[in-house]
Amino acid sequence: MAYPDLSDLQSRVRDRLNEATASFFSTTQITAWINDGENDIALKGLCLESIQSKSTTSTVRTVAVTCIKVHHVEYIPTGTNVGLIKINPLQIGRAIDDTVTTPQCWFQWGQAIGIDPVPDDTYALKIYTSIHSITGLSEATDEPAIPPEFIPLIIDFAVYRGLLRDNQYAKAAEIYVPYINKLKQVRNRVLERYSNIRKDMSIPNTIVYKV
Repeated sequence: MAYPDLSDLQSRVRDRLNEATASFFSTTQITAWINDGENDIALKGLCLESIQSKSTTSTVRTVAVTCIKVHHVEYIPTGTNVGLIKINPLQIGRAIDDTVTTPQCWFQWGQAIGIDPVPDDTYALKIYTSIHSITGLSEATDEPAIPPEFIPLIIDFAVYRGLLRDNQYAKAAEIYVPYINKLKQVRNRVLERYSNIRKDMSIPNTIVYKV
């Protein structure tokens, strides 16, 4: 047993629920809550990331992709890779150079991305996504797939579910609200990415020296 494997997570949840061995809470239940917690964190935190290799189909605008959210799309021609511009469907045909036929822009639509202009050939893409946990934890030595910074939140979620199971709704709420707040804080600290804007990189017109 070593943190953060399933066996250790189960022990930590039981310690928080004040039940060292299975009595009211079965090991099967606690394992399910741990797996639900990892999926909930992956969904709300968008922290389980995957790069998917896909290809366009000639005359077909959409490319199927399985994920929670698409963040970026990269076109891979022969030579320098090109990051595509994110648009919404109302901008189709408006945000590109109409003399170019290779992929220029993209938008997400359900479990697919749309490419503009409509591909006239097969083009290779890299799609940067956030996904659910691929497989649940089942063996004692299995470890969560989400980044380490998020793993302690799995325990909070499982304890929350245990308190609901025990009809301790007020105590469950006292766990859930901080859980959501901590999840937001960790995501903001670890994963938020912003493009550099001109203002951040510009030199001010006037520089004042203070002595």
